[in-house]
Amino acid sequence: MEELELSPAERMLCQAYRSGTAFDGGYGGRTPTAVAGEERQGQEVRGLVISSLLVAPPPALPGKAAALRMVGVRVSGDVNLSNASIAVPVEFRDCRFDQPMSLVDCAARALILDGCRLPLVDGRRLTVQGDLIIRGCQISHGLVLQQASIGTDLTLDDSTLGCSASGRAVDAEGLAVAQDMSAERLRCVGDVALRAARIGGSASLAESTLEGRGTYALDAPRLTVEEEFSLGSAAAPDAAASAVPDGSPIPSAPGPGITGGIRLDNAVVGGTLTIGTRVDLGEEGELALRHIQAAELYLAPALSGHGSVDLSYSTVTRLRDKRSSWPGRGRLSLRGFTYQELHPLEVTPLLWRLDWVASGQNTQGFDRAAYDQLASALQAGGAFDDANDVLLAKRRRDRESLMLGPKLWDYLLDWLACYGYRPGRVAVWLSVTWACSSVYFASNHPQALNPEEAPQWNAAIYTLDLVLPVLSLGQETAWRTTGLSQWVAVVLSLAGWATGVILSAAGAAVIFRRN
Repeated sequence: MEELELSPAERMLCQAYRSGTAFDGGYGGRTPTAVAGEERQGQEVRGLVISSLLVAPPPALPGKAAALRMVGVRVSGDVNLSNASIAVPVEFRDCRFDQPMSLVDCAARALILDGCRLPLVDGRRLTVQGDLIIRGCQISHGLVLQQASIGTDLTLDDSTLGCSASGRAVDAEGLAVAQDMSAERLRCVGDVALRAARIGGSASLAESTLEGRGTYALDAPRLTVEEEFSLGSAAAPDAAASAVPDGSPIPSAPGPGITGGIRLDNAVVGGTLTIGTRVDLGEEGELALRHIQAAELYLAPALSGHGSVDLSYSTVTRLRDKRSSWPGRGRLSLRGFTYQELHPLEVTPLLWRLDWVASGQNTQGFDRAAYDQLASALQAGGAFDDANDVLLAKRRRDRESLMLGPKLWDYLLDWLACYGYRPGRVAVWLSVTWACSSVYFASNHPQALNPEEAPQWNAAIYTLDLVLPVLSLGQETAWRTTGLSQWVAVVLSLAGWATGVILSAAGAAVIFRRN
């Protein structure tokens, strides 16, 4: 510091640093006599002075704790803190930087950027013991936090980030945050990359706007969030377009939401994964949720475009969804998707849910497990009749691939008893057959084999004795039929035996499938 020739403002900054007080440069405020729209220029401090003050700091005043706190200051030149170890809190409020801030391999105690304007913040492998707060800032060429480590919370609320040459507004691959990450009302004109990031608490991008430039507006495979992860939006953002530090306007978006694909493959969320914002997938975008694990999936995005949704081999405890949350047939994959409980956010007819499962069949062929999964979830919720309807739909869908012989047998099982899921249908068929046959035999009395020992003739009991394959009521063996009556008796006996076999086979199949 002794080698630098300091301006009056820079000398005042050094004194404020030694006493731990804020240095107010007056930038951005309004004077009482100012012309409308005119801002105060404020005092200027060189970035070299700030870097020197933090890398080789002067001693604190007696009885004071040193700290760098700057308010309303214009910073000229680079602020290069790469490889520096900063022992004091650093806070910039309403400051304007004309060159990037470099924090590569920097170790800091706590860092706050509030309402500042910067071209770029490069924090690769940055280590912060406490909070990293970037609130209400405008950063024209993005924020880089690759392999950064934050000791407590990361805050990006109300900030506007442009994209770098790579198309990323936030490049935070490998980021580690010990507690919570809050990026609410964040505006990103570029992709957000959180590959392999780890959040020790909750993460929220509620009411944020992500305007992707690449394949995925949010690219976060292998993301780990110990608690809740929210991509929800409850209120529309300010319609006025914001501007990046170089003055060029950022086009306004149609309210909070995500324009572009989302990739969360292999993500692990300890609490609820909420996707409840506007998502425009465009023509070929993708909501990729493959192999995710979450306690609850709250899926209620306002989908638009012709993109796809892929939940292949994901596992959640509870699924909460809306009918409008899903794309049309051919753009949904549910292969291997498992969920224990199903809690729709609106009344959902079973026919729609069956169509949802059918829509999730991809090009790999018919997926029986998807029907079994839906039936299991319905049974867990007490909807046993609906679960049976799902399993029945699976059987009917499955027979499309059978050969002619097995397919005919399958049709017979379905026609007589719905594969055992509708046993009452068999009772109806037997009752109709018994009634019609009883009327026939009432007018076509057979002859007794032994008139002296024959029981009293009863057409209804005789017919019932023919139909029941096992139980004997003593009527069938006491009378002798001839002609047409003989053929009717044979058909009734065969029908009784066939019905018994079909019921046994269907019942065994149902028990086998349920177990």
